[in-house]
Amino acid sequence: MRKVALFLIAVFTLMVGCTTFDCSMFNDVSGNYAFKKSLKEGQTEDYRDSAWMVLMDKYISVIAVRPQKDSDSIINKWPNPKTLSIPVGFAQEEDELIFQLQDSEYKVIKEDTVKITKTNDPVFENVDCYPRYNHQVLSAVTTKNFIDSIVINNKSIDNDLTKVHFYLYLHPSD
Repeated sequence: MRKVALFLIAVFTLMVGCTTFDCSMFNDVSGNYAFKKSLKEGQTEDYRDSAWMVLMDKYISVIAVRPQKDSDSIINKWPNPKTLSIPVGFAQEEDELIFQLQDSEYKVIKEDTVKITKTNDPVFENVDCYPRYNHQVLSAVTTKNFIDSIVINNKSIDNDLTKVHFYLYLHPSD
């Protein structure tokens, strides 16, 4: 009887040990965008970092355009943004995002479309964990209504949320 009890304890310990794998708590894979202001002739670099002053009393909404289903609002009426963290899609090779600049009454003033072309590289941790995809950015383009240009700062998008991946340069006149 004692051998059976020890055997059952050993089996139970192994079963519990096999199912308690620590999955990564940081499974979120997002592209981080920082707003900057394009320089006019004679302006210094300090002026570039004052883009948030342009966005003062303004709001940003970001909508993800999904080809197979309705578009999703990712960020809705974010006030005075300096940076944005936007989840990266893993079902398609290109993410299309609509950035809307809104006034204090939430009326759309200007709108730009940003298209990010990327790879989707699966990361396997364990069968018990949710899947995660890392990405390599291949290109980034934008329409030029209030975003003057987009610059890829870091091509590798993974679950490190401290990296800034894209700089969105605003028109100097905005």
